[in-house]
Amino acid sequence: MISIFGQFSGNGLGYFNTVIYSNLGVKSVPKQLAYNLLSSVISCFSALAGSALTDRMLRRRVLIIGTLVCSALLAINAGLSDLLAQEQARGSINLSSAQGALAAYFLFGCSYSFAYTPLQSVLPAESLETNTRAKGLALCQFLNNAASFVNAYAGPVALAKMKQNYIWVFVGWDVVEATLWYFFLVESQGRTLEELEHIYSESHSRGMKLTSRSAVSGQGQQTSREGDYRRRRSRPGANRGVAMGW
Repeated sequence: MISIFGQFSGNGLGYFNTVIYSNLGVKSVPKQLAYNLLSSVISCFSALAGSALTDRMLRRRVLIIGTLVCSALLAINAGLSDLLAQEQARGSINLSSAQGALAAYFLFGCSYSFAYTPLQSVLPAESLETNTRAKGLALCQFLNNAASFVNAYAGPVALAKMKQNYIWVFVGWDVVEATLWYFFLVESQGRTLEELEHIYSESHSRGMKLTSRSAVSGQGQQTSREGDYRRRRSRPGANRGVAMGW
């Protein structure tokens, strides 16, 4: 989910920043380049802030709230872009509409970078078991590249035909993403692999997502101790030692 959602949350619009700036009334190429640079710098610092706080951030809370914030900011950008298009058709442009849409777009990049950029690598690594982690990360990378391919080649066609209305697609999809995160994302922050294995193995895993860490930890440690006991019993000579009372 994180690999696909990470590319379809609206960040694919960044491929067409110059077109978006042009629709917002920024026609000058030097200004477009300056806005592109400013957007990259803001997103970079946001991603660094998210990475620095990764060890203390709850995954569910960050992704659910972060996705909803992205949806709200894109909705503001799309609404103001619609208003600006109507003003341009009438021949009277209100600069505040363009500035507001541009600010919302920058804040969207900031929110996305904070919520998604660090967790796209962290979440799969800490959720997969050791013996499946390499294949799982390879699959995540494949899905990430496939989603980027769709964004790069389908986006221009959609943007040319739908113009600013294309942004509303991501507004709705981000709401769907937040809903799916709420129902299916398992909280993995601060949990051991044994605890996560116990949660994933439960048939009622939806209820286990919000279980206190201490309760799950006790069950996970019990599972770990049982596994250690079975491994000791399976070693050569273990049964002989038990039989002799060792």
